[in-house]
Amino acid sequence: MADFLLELLMEEIPSRFQDMASIHLKNKLIKSLQEEKLSFNSLETYITPRRLVAYIQGLPEKKKDIQERRKGPRVDAPEKAIKGFLKSLNLELTDCKQETMQKGVFWVVDVLQKGKPTACILENIIKDILETFSWPKSMRWGNKMGKWIRPLRNMIAIFDGKVLDIEWNGVKSSNKTQGHRILFPNFFKVDSWKSYKDGLQKRQVILNKKDKIERIYKGIEALAKESNTTVYKADRLVNEVAGLVEYPWFLKGTFDKNFLKLPVEALETTMRVHQRYFLLYKAGKPSTSFVVVTNMPTDDKYIENTMREGNEKVLKARLEDASFYWKLDQKTALSEFSLKLKERLFHKELGTMWQKKERLEKLIVCSSLLDYLKENKINKEEAQKAAELCKADLCTGMVAEFPELQGIMGGYYACLEGYSKLISKAISEHYSPTGTEEFCPEKPLSVILSLVDKIDTLLGFFAIELEPTGSKDPFALRRAALGLLRLTLNNGLDFNLKPLLEKAYSLYVDQGLVKKGNIETCMKKVQTFLSERLRYYFKDKGHNHKVIEGVLAKGSQHSIVRVEADLKAIENFLKTEKGALLLQNYRRVSNILRAKKHKVASNFWQEDKLGEKAEKELLSAVKNFEQEAKEDQTIEQQLDSLTFLQKPIDQFFEDILVNDPDEDKKNNRFLLLAKVQRAFDKNLSFSSLVG
Repeated sequence: MADFLLELLMEEIPSRFQDMASIHLKNKLIKSLQEEKLSFNSLETYITPRRLVAYIQGLPEKKKDIQERRKGPRVDAPEKAIKGFLKSLNLELTDCKQETMQKGVFWVVDVLQKGKPTACILENIIKDILETFSWPKSMRWGNKMGKWIRPLRNMIAIFDGKVLDIEWNGVKSSNKTQGHRILFPNFFKVDSWKSYKDGLQKRQVILNKKDKIERIYKGIEALAKESNTTVYKADRLVNEVAGLVEYPWFLKGTFDKNFLKLPVEALETTMRVHQRYFLLYKAGKPSTSFVVVTNMPTDDKYIENTMREGNEKVLKARLEDASFYWKLDQKTALSEFSLKLKERLFHKELGTMWQKKERLEKLIVCSSLLDYLKENKINKEEAQKAAELCKADLCTGMVAEFPELQGIMGGYYACLEGYSKLISKAISEHYSPTGTEEFCPEKPLSVILSLVDKIDTLLGFFAIELEPTGSKDPFALRRAALGLLRLTLNNGLDFNLKPLLEKAYSLYVDQGLVKKGNIETCMKKVQTFLSERLRYYFKDKGHNHKVIEGVLAKGSQHSIVRVEADLKAIENFLKTEKGALLLQNYRRVSNILRAKKHKVASNFWQEDKLGEKAEKELLSAVKNFEQEAKEDQTIEQQLDSLTFLQKPIDQFFEDILVNDPDEDKKNNRFLLLAKVQRAFDKNLSFSSLVG
């Protein structure tokens, strides 16, 4: 058994693409090796800012020989067909033998496929991966034809201690690589995984990202501890910074305390988003200290001080910009900023941000939402004022300079102008949630304002047929749909979404932006899209995928909260003994109906042909179930009523021969079982559970 080491050394890979690249390489290698029927003991991939690495252990030196039986034409087939078969395998007819099969006598031959050396197979696999690797963005450089995320500079490809013969885009595989770009630029020789890993470690490159992340956490905590401070919510930034440095060093800087007058979000955005600095907190409030993770050593005091001064100078300039706009924006009322929305485009086919604002003002007070707001003691005027001002901060200097603060700054400015905390909070939170784990609003006005904003966006882009396709989603509609679902489920908004969707569409029609006649098509697309997002959301939450399919197969479900309730109820029911037995009986009914040789027309039904006691009792039980089933029954009640079919079904299968010699009896028994199946599927698509 032998090992294989692959390293692709390139210019700096954007941090946001690194984890995806490591997973993608691993999946492609596994798939390729499986297709080649090459076994291996383990396969791991690694990623650093400049290198993509794979290490495979336990590969055979040569692929096994495979004996395959090839089926040719029938013995009485035209001579041309037989010759073609022989030519494709470079055989003579005497090499073949005749074999009797269901459809006649055929020529067959046992062919021995000699296994190729693993080295040759790996060469082809790596060349194919280099040609087909999928990056979110790719580039060409020089006069090279191949595309890659950044220019490829070097390649290691060593199998069983020997360099493989691979060349791509002018880069030929070797057994040499670099360490840290600046500290150890000279190439060093590699002959094994151990020498490669140890060589990088000595040359200031941490290969394993988890080890690097651990070092970053420890380094930040050590500096924070010196001043009795701490860092908050650092996971995402730590992961990003780990993709920027090959070996992390640390230094602590400070900034003027006057900048603490800025909103904490402005401080965080300036440091985290724009500079990748870690703001330190003391007693829950921002301190004047921050930590920088650098790719260069900070052991030398002169170098450390020089780097600190440089970073503090850059940060000071950024914070001065933020402070300038913070003060400047407060001289203008939000209502005046809102007027400037007439000059800002939402989308060239969907009008201006002012028109979007007008739609939100009307959508937020439609009947179902207004009832919800009233229940939570929020009046119509408050809701409309929040909708009127929610987009105003897009025209402020602060948001122009720091787009990540949209909504948040509007909330601050509304509060400073004397608007209620309710309105201010709704404005600041209406873009949330932005993902599966991010903050989700809970205050009623915040929830509804965020909801209508996402509904308006979804309906608009679907109305002009700019829905997501494949992996492309330029208008973040998947995120909007996920946000809508989370808002609904997290806050138990048990109302029909369809009237809201229709109202949102009609508001676009009123503004002359979309055609009235396309509403049905648009509604269907949006509801299908939401159903798909709901499927992914439930899967991500760990629900049984078969039950998910069963619930969603029931058709259009306008109350998403009830869909979730049904899902949980069915999962809990199927975990009980009653549920397991019921599913077992459905599977038996389903298998019998699927296996029947011919289809029986439903109008063939002749109830008088059911003469046996067991079949009469089963029919009676089905009729009782259908009569008692009501629209307003909970899913628990419906499932519970299904359990009354359990005993008559058991008795039916014990006493009755479905495939009776009497054709009429047999057909009517099939139709009876079809009625049983429909009774099950009235509550849930049980077929999805047995598929």
